[in-house]
Amino acid sequence: MLNRRHLLGLTLGGATALAWPTVFAASGAAPVADLRWLNRITWGATPAAWASLQKLGRERFVEAEIAAPATDAPQLAALWAGGALGRPLTQVLADAQADQKQARRQKGDARKAARKDLVKQGEEVLGATRERHLLRAVYSPAQLREQLTWFWLNHFSVYSRKLLLRWTVADYDNATVRPRALGKFTDLVMATLKSPAMVQYLDNEKNMAGQINENFARELMELHTLGVSGGASGSRYTQADVQALAQILTGLTLAKPNQRAERGGWVEGGTAFVPSKHISGPKTLLGQRIEGGGWDEVERAVRLLVSQDACARFLCSKLALHLVGDDAPKALVARMEAEWKRTGGDIAAVMRSLWLAPELAAHLDGKANDLKDPTQFVVSSLRLLAADGTLMKDASPAVKWLGQLGQPLFGRITPDGYPVAEESWTGPGQMLKRLEVAKAMVAQWNDMSGARPRWDAGWYATGVEPLLAANTRQAIAGAPNDNQRLALLLGSPDWMQR
Repeated sequence: MLNRRHLLGLTLGGATALAWPTVFAASGAAPVADLRWLNRITWGATPAAWASLQKLGRERFVEAEIAAPATDAPQLAALWAGGALGRPLTQVLADAQADQKQARRQKGDARKAARKDLVKQGEEVLGATRERHLLRAVYSPAQLREQLTWFWLNHFSVYSRKLLLRWTVADYDNATVRPRALGKFTDLVMATLKSPAMVQYLDNEKNMAGQINENFARELMELHTLGVSGGASGSRYTQADVQALAQILTGLTLAKPNQRAERGGWVEGGTAFVPSKHISGPKTLLGQRIEGGGWDEVERAVRLLVSQDACARFLCSKLALHLVGDDAPKALVARMEAEWKRTGGDIAAVMRSLWLAPELAAHLDGKANDLKDPTQFVVSSLRLLAADGTLMKDASPAVKWLGQLGQPLFGRITPDGYPVAEESWTGPGQMLKRLEVAKAMVAQWNDMSGARPRWDAGWYATGVEPLLAANTRQAIAGAPNDNQRLALLLGSPDWMQR
């Protein structure tokens, strides 16, 4: 059986340097507002990112982030080349389904052993998927894309331990969400809707003529596009709308191995649209008539949902909450909404309006920082430890830390995703666990990367110290060695803020 290291295709022997931009020699503290801005548009400021911002300025920095391709740097791609994460989804699913079928044929202890082995294989694939996602978050120069990939994976959340989802989430992350993280929202909705991860998670394989299942339809409206009916987004859909959308979604199901498409249907990447399972005839959705057809009904329904003012309000508010903070200015959210409506949900255009908005600049000038959620805390800390380009050869401890902090990727059982608001992560148990994780990061960095933790005094003075309180600076200054300085910094209340 392949272990996690084989699944990722890891072959690195010792510390390996990632070819990041040349780190500059620090010369004086950076403006606090610029650091706060950089700590939001990226997973955490680094010397290389700061040097790039100094060279380009905010406007050109944003354009570079938007234009950055979804492809990996060669050093990152080498980490999982040849592993199971590179196999086609259809083959991965076919093998998993065959193993599942074989396990069902067994009896007694043999059946229990086969099922246990199947779960173990799935957990190894899931672990490798989580490691790849984390490594990209830490090292990718396309930081805005990586941040939005996490945001959309959380927004279109699936739970990895349901049925065969462990085998689908790698493709869901890599091929469904990541390439579309800065594209048109309609395209992103359609891609997630057709993915086997979402179809299976929200039970749409059970939704067919003569057997309606409303799960997917309800979440598509409430969680993915419009927000809660009667809630802050202003959506006003009814149960009749949910029922109509469920009928529109009939026939969208999981594909069987070697399944052939029916006339008027399709089979693609683990899912299929089967016209014989679809309820034909006209439906009324949000007061508009959807003429009977086939797959085109789904496309029209999604365009209708995304075109609602409630969708713009719901998504822009949630994006601002995640990227800016709980107190994001209302005028900033309104600016984002206007751009969303003007461009028909062009995510890149909305991001441009956000990051270059005067309301954001004023908001970040002299205000207190916002609490990082667990992923922001772990990734920003790893980016600091890896700021010299040292490449992690084992990210599994970091995956474990995210689990301990309550935010493992694809680990939210309910479809609402992890909470974005700051208050969800302020409990005393969370803070104490972060202190333990901060110590563990420094203590285990050598095992993870093959290099000793390095204290960069120049970057600390330039890009970190300006955001720290006086007592934190004093404690760090009195630490006897690099490891203790790093542990004090990563465990400080100031570092847990953006």
